[in-house]
Formats: sequence, structure tokens, C-alpha cells
Amino acid sequence: MAQGLRQRMAGCRKCSLEHLSRDDVAALTLEAAAVTRRRYIMEVDEGRAEEILDP
Repeated sequence: MAQGLRQRMAGCRKCSLEHLSRDDVAALTLEAAAVTRRRYIMEVDEGRAEEILDP
């Protein structure tokens, strides 16, 4: 879990926990999304991806 958090922080270009917000965290499975009420990872950038694909 720690390594995954480090990778996510690097991807967000945020170098310390104080710069992360709850919106930077996503659930990796549908079950985890249901339990934690976090967005499922596949839904995080869904709107942005549609903008890119449908100009």
C-alpha cells in the first residue's frame, strides 16, 4: 500500500502527504469503492478521456 501511495503521489506530482487531497485517492476495485465510498479508479478520469476521444 505504501508503494502504491508513493506511485500515486508521483503521478500527481505531489511530493508529500500534506499536498494530497481526498480527490487524489481512488479505489482499485468496485468492492473497495462501495465500502470506502471513493471513486473507482476507472471512473476518475472518465470525463477527461471522453473529451479527448470526442473532440
